Amino acid sequence: LRQIKLRVFYNQTKQDTRLRYKLCQSLWRHERDPTHRVRLLYVLTRFFIIQNFLYKA
Repeated sequence: LRQIKLRVFYNQTKQDTRLRYKLCQSLWRHERDPTHRVRLLYVLTRFFIIQNFLYKA
């Protein structure tokens, strides 16, 4: 499911958003503090929701 979400996200985004998303992902991978992980997850989810909303409108 996550791979599908990522693929959809990559297909419909511009380069800068894609880079920011990748940056958040790498931060997530190296982040061991749970509170920081939750914050990152929130940012990633918001990115995805915003992108979906923009491309449906």
